[in-house]
Amino acid sequence: MKSVYLITGKEKTNDRFGTGFIIHRDETSTWLLTCAHVITEINEGNAVMAGEHPAEVVKQSKAEDVALLRVDGLLDADPLPLFVGAKRGDPVDLVGHLKSAGQHLEKDVQGRLDKAAYVKAKGRDRRVRAWDFVVTDGGKVEKGYSGGPVIHSRIGHVVGLAVGSPAAGDHATIVSIQALEYLWPEFQHLLVTEEKFAEPLNDDPDLPESIREYCRKARSRYETLQMAGFR
Repeated sequence: MKSVYLITGKEKTNDRFGTGFIIHRDETSTWLLTCAHVITEINEGNAVMAGEHPAEVVKQSKAEDVALLRVDGLLDADPLPLFVGAKRGDPVDLVGHLKSAGQHLEKDVQGRLDKAAYVKAKGRDRRVRAWDFVVTDGGKVEKGYSGGPVIHSRIGHVVGLAVGSPAAGDHATIVSIQALEYLWPEFQHLLVTEEKFAEPLNDDPDLPESIREYCRKARSRYETLQMAGFR
């Protein structure tokens, strides 16, 4: 997906990496989310790379394992829409990066949201929902998937991001995109709530065609799983 970026250090010898994705563009900048632990592991201060673009670490919360990045200028990709109404059992796709034969590859893994929990930072009243992500397509969650968007398979909106430091396997921890509302209120307006959601989003003419096409493919996969008896 054009809106998903490989997050790396500036030093060519630094082999640490993760995933990030665009959530907003304003007049002068592009804003992305990734994991706070990805920034820590890259260990190059507040400067990282989003693809080929230098990015500044603006804010981060280690409790929720979320970091906000800013790139000067407008990247040639659309922000992903964000949805806060996800629930246990929802089908989702996790998009992230892995390394194979010396090359970074982007790949999505299909799964569902499972057992829910909450994350609460010390000294903060509000809690942020988290889920266990369970793979359903036989794929694996790689370490480089950290920070990757978790996209609702039926409606095409991001509902969370992969956090923690997963080893390759069939599970991951997902923190809700609602963390934006609590940590950085200036981005609260980007969140779509259950009440605002109505029609299937792949039919929404206001969505960029790349996201509408992703929704069509995701819905087709979901309907195929339903016909096969998966819920």
